Amino acid sequence: MIFMEPQALGVTVLCKSWVERLPEDFKPSGEKFQELFDAFVPGALTFLRRNLIETAVTVDNNLVNSMFKIIDCQMAVFLNKEEGGDEEENKGKPEKMISESFMFALIWSIGGSCDARSRIKFDGWLRENATEKGYTGMIPGSGADDDEICYDKLFHVKQ
Repeated sequence: MIFMEPQALGVTVLCKSWVERLPEDFKPSGEKFQELFDAFVPGALTFLRRNLIETAVTVDNNLVNSMFKIIDCQMAVFLNKEEGGDEEENKGKPEKMISESFMFALIWSIGGSCDARSRIKFDGWLRENATEKGYTGMIPGSGADDDEICYDKLFHVKQ
């Protein structure tokens, strides 16, 4: 048996493992999750480590696992059948929530560990990165001023 530090594995293997255990309704969206992960997570972690101040010390693999747990919770709410209704009607379409769910989880896991000034910087980086990679409309808030950054918006799973 070989023991390795978790950091030696990197975070990409965490995503691959997580995608493999997605619920059946979300299995077809595994590639989309992987695409979003590759587009945002490595850069967000690098930006966090080099440019932001965290309120508590974190490690990359725990931040990524926190992001996946947030998405898992959102999927559980999405898949939960509401009382007194048609199951298919209550569920909706999983593909409609993927980008928003991912972005919410990214903001509140990796971006959520930093102080208030750093959150403004993270918002700017996130918007710039999204524009560069063709995901312009995914970031909540306008980013026009400090009062409307990505942290100030709500995400409702079933709306």
